[in-house]
Amino acid sequence: VAAAVAGGNFSAAQSFVAGALGSATAAAVPTALQPVKERAGRFLSNARPWRDFFIPLTVPSSSDACSRLTANIYHFQTNYAILFVFGLVLAIVLQPSALVSVVATVVAWMIFLKKNDDPEWSPVVGGVALGPVQRWLLMSAITAIVLLFVAGSTIFNAAIFYLLGAIAHGILHDPAASGTISGPPSVPL
Repeated sequence: VAAAVAGGNFSAAQSFVAGALGSATAAAVPTALQPVKERAGRFLSNARPWRDFFIPLTVPSSSDACSRLTANIYHFQTNYAILFVFGLVLAIVLQPSALVSVVATVVAWMIFLKKNDDPEWSPVVGGVALGPVQRWLLMSAITAIVLLFVAGSTIFNAAIFYLLGAIAHGILHDPAASGTISGPPSVPL
């Protein structure tokens, strides 16, 4: 993989990584999540080649920046989404409190979903028995509050950093060179 990337053969490296991830997820994904896996696979198949995503970068004229940003966001939207998820996961993994809170939240949801399938389970809060919809709403509210207080700054910082990077890439990437849009020539970086 490293030799393929060093040689500029991004498609070989991408196919190797996709094959490895595909076989790993096939073994790790339960059958209940199969539709989610299929939707994610269809979404990821829309990603543009990474070589086209990163090359060429040029400084646009001031009148061309907005059209470049619009064209790049439309053309590379799947690539931007992949980078956002990657950056968010990296930020959470590198922040121990965020990682612990996300893991605890996932475990709590797994327990909740297992317990919620039991028709005999009827928790009582303040003398009122909670139905399935109320339980879902309560669990969602608790999850949002916990993640906001414990991992909120990490998620917010990752989102802001990503947004600034995406805007910079959208303006500096020349879509005319890859045939996405046509426009006046730019100054190469």
